Amino acid sequence: MQFDIPLRSQFAAITINPISISAQLPESIDLGNGRYIVVNPSFEIEDFWRRQLGGIKSKRIADNSVLLLVTVESDHSDGSIDRELIRSARSILYSLFLQGVYFSDGGTVLCGSISTGRMNIRSVQDLNPFVWPRETVTALLENATVNRARTIADGLESMYIAEQSYRRLKRGFHSYLDGIAAKHEETRMRHFVRSIEAFIRPAIGKTRSHFVHRGQLFVGSSNDMSELLGELYGLRSCAEHMNDIHDFYAGLSESEIEKRTAMGSFQSEVISNYTYRRVFETPGILKHFISDSSIKAFWEKPIREQKEIWGEAVNVSDAIKERFNPYL
Repeated sequence: MQFDIPLRSQFAAITINPISISAQLPESIDLGNGRYIVVNPSFEIEDFWRRQLGGIKSKRIADNSVLLLVTVESDHSDGSIDRELIRSARSILYSLFLQGVYFSDGGTVLCGSISTGRMNIRSVQDLNPFVWPRETVTALLENATVNRARTIADGLESMYIAEQSYRRLKRGFHSYLDGIAAKHEETRMRHFVRSIEAFIRPAIGKTRSHFVHRGQLFVGSSNDMSELLGELYGLRSCAEHMNDIHDFYAGLSESEIEKRTAMGSFQSEVISNYTYRRVFETPGILKHFISDSSIKAFWEKPIREQKEIWGEAVNVSDAIKERFNPYL
């Protein structure tokens, strides 16, 4: 579709292709604060950038089915606010990742301005590719996903705007992004488990026991979930210390090891998605993770109070039934 960016505006945009998109999704969704999701965008790339990028990449950018757009009214066409604009555009993208939406390529980041009725692109960057695991069914990009993206992106940006706060959570989220970009299941799992550890803040010498005990706040308290968390931590340690996963799964066939590893990667991703989605959607929870001291104080509260603050746990078993297929 054609879309209009206001005159005298600066913008950042990400062009990308979701794996699965609802036919019922409106062509333009206003997320507020100058943020938009545009479906099947139509725009012209200037001749200069066509020459710089080459015909194939220019066509790919123009043909991408979704545009994540952030605009702000400003005359600062020197690129001085590009970093903030790109952060905001990435927040929209990450809010979709956290809901299980995958994309078919890395996409492209564009920055530019509208000054005389023309779109002037001043910079083009490749977006780091993010991997769609072969065993995982992508979530559909639909109205419900987009509606949640508003709130998730708001919470994510609030974390980054607070430059001197949320340092542990930021490191954890960076590990989450490393997991999304990793190709191998063991590596993905390592990063996802590390991202969950950001919330848990285990004491020195009690990393595994605290991961298993405190992690049940996120997945529910049961023997099955205790075993799951222990296994995920053990697999993370294998990857962290370059140990052979075959020793961890001694006695199992090669195909069963591959299936268990793929499932563990998916389970850790589900938990990581949920924990970050939960805090970004709920400012009252996010504030408990603003610093190491506030995280420590949270875990010193009685379990009943922790549950009242955190709320409902994620159902990992349901996620497996809905979105994990080892035979894909």
